[in-house]
Amino acid sequence: MDAVTVVGDLALTARKGARTLSTATGAERKAALEAIAQAIESRSEEILAANEKDMARARTEGMH
Repeated sequence: MDAVTVVGDLALTARKGARTLSTATGAERKAALEAIAQAIESRSEEILAANEKDMARARTEGMH
């Protein structure tokens, strides 16, 4: 899958999510944010490892 397709899919998902959140109650939005935070925390090691891999590649390619 190319980058344009990935970004397009992410944008579509974000639009759908925005519509859902726009009609959600405050409690539902809070619960959604807490679930997102918990998911990020539970995968923090994986996220940081992927970030370091990207940073190493950027350094190798001379990006600043």
